[in-house]
Amino acid sequence: MAAGKREEPSAETPDPADALDEVMTEEMETDLKTQHELQAQVEVIGAGQEALAAQVAALIKQNGNETQP
Repeated sequence: MAAGKREEPSAETPDPADALDEVMTEEMETDLKTQHELQAQVEVIGAGQEALAAQVAALIKQNGNETQP
């Protein structure tokens, strides 16, 4: 019985380590989501740069590279 009475208050009182773990987990999940969103944006920018480079190369080829001596 005494053990049951000792466990009851601990069940009502949250463990600070558990609370900290929960907060850190939530923060890490938010940070990870942000990181994934940023990575997706970087990939879109990279694809745009590749497309632009291809367009520039096509224009140079089409115009005979007139800027070169």
